[in-house]
Amino acid sequence: MIKKYEFTGKTKVIGTRTLHRIRRVFDGVLGGWIEKEANLSHDGGCWVHDQASVYEDAQVHEDAMVTGNSSVSGDARIGGAATIHGKAVILGDAVLFEQATVGGIATVRSGILFGVVYVGGVSYVDHQGLFFGSSRIVRYIPEVISVMGYQISITDQQLCFYGGFPQKLSHIGRFPCENILSVPDLSLRSKLIHEVQYRLHNRRKF
Repeated sequence: MIKKYEFTGKTKVIGTRTLHRIRRVFDGVLGGWIEKEANLSHDGGCWVHDQASVYEDAQVHEDAMVTGNSSVSGDARIGGAATIHGKAVILGDAVLFEQATVGGIATVRSGILFGVVYVGGVSYVDHQGLFFGSSRIVRYIPEVISVMGYQISITDQQLCFYGGFPQKLSHIGRFPCENILSVPDLSLRSKLIHEVQYRLHNRRKF
């Protein structure tokens, strides 16, 4: 196996873990920090940039990028063309691949994110679920379901529907979020509420 990076000799400590700064072999460009080679694959275009850190049993592979001041730890797996940036924190058993992106000061502890999912802002995702498609998550959403073309987020506080996700990341946080009870079409409102209550009822059986 041809190694694409090496340790520079510089270290830093996070908790009880000692991390090493990396440097790309072919051009000498400095990278971020990893605890061990198992954290960052020598294959593909994956890389840890800037002051980003990857440690414990986390793995970054394929063409995934970890940048900024973000961190990836625990048993997290980052692959495909996934990107972690800003001050985002990925830990636990979270899995990100394809074009999944986490930024801002978001935290993802579990769940599987793929497609063109974006998690940003001050989001906190701690749920064993699937997040996919063109979802834009800017806060804690423990479960997202699709009902008649609407993306429904289920929380203990409220039931919201999301229509017409913006396609530009610069618009994150500006899409409409309204209580289901405000849906003007009475028939549609009834169907949405019925479907969500059905999903909630079945989820609580387990």
